[in-house]
Amino acid sequence: EADESDGSFLKLSPSIAIVTNLDNEHLDYYRTFENLRATFLDFMNKVPFYGLVIFCADDPILQEMTPQIERRALSYGTSENAELRAKNIVYHPGKSNFEVYFQGEPLGHFELPTPGQHNVLNALAAIAVGIELDLPATVIRDGIAAYSGVQRRFQVQGEREGVLVVDDYAHHPTEILAAIDAAKTGWHVPLLVVFQPHRYTRTRDCFETLATAFEGVDQLILTDIYAAGEAPISGITGETFYKKVCEHRKGQTHFLKNFEDIVQKIKKIAQPDMMLLTLGAGNIWEVGKTFLADTKQD
Repeated sequence: EADESDGSFLKLSPSIAIVTNLDNEHLDYYRTFENLRATFLDFMNKVPFYGLVIFCADDPILQEMTPQIERRALSYGTSENAELRAKNIVYHPGKSNFEVYFQGEPLGHFELPTPGQHNVLNALAAIAVGIELDLPATVIRDGIAAYSGVQRRFQVQGEREGVLVVDDYAHHPTEILAAIDAAKTGWHVPLLVVFQPHRYTRTRDCFETLATAFEGVDQLILTDIYAAGEAPISGITGETFYKKVCEHRKGQTHFLKNFEDIVQKIKKIAQPDMMLLTLGAGNIWEVGKTFLADTKQD
């Protein structure tokens, strides 16, 4: 996985490059979105002439950049203009089923043991690599079916009294929306989200879009910003973010600084057949672990 946060991915020399999406992110380094966009284009055009750029056709910015990609390229997605396309997607608890078509020809039925459209799209990117490497369709299909996930990406931590506890690293609005969508489409149960904003600069730069990312959540608990080594920024705090979220949300929203208080609040409002989803790139995963381990009576 390449790290675009500081431009260091330009030091890589891939023969196959996958670009999943392009968001208004890492502006503390790039300063402007135009600089970020230009750097991604440089990355794609670094691929050698015999290589391949694989990009998501569902991302409008990447789609708009297509004429500027100077290398052989293959698009994937759910949109009609994708060369490699997923259709008839059905979500179940913990898995996704879909049909795959390459340049209009069926490749068959695939089962991915993880939920969410963003994971289906990621699977398509992996399938595209398999096609480029001339792997048989059966080998690709078996590989997708055997995928076991990665740590902190919609990771099921356990279950307590009918409450399924899941943790996800999502901290950017696009990632948060994807994680919430995976929870709601895969399980169809009430959703309790605990979110820890990550970095003062990111919270500042994404303040409005972050605040609107939780409208589909039944219960929401917010906590302080995880600094990740950054100095505080005036006016950017957990409390000010909480107030902004409350301007957009109709559902119940709580702000608690202390993890112990968060766990106690969860114990009060969680119900059987509910999902607890912790979101953030900091140490918010500890909340789910503590809730699962905390057997003390209130």
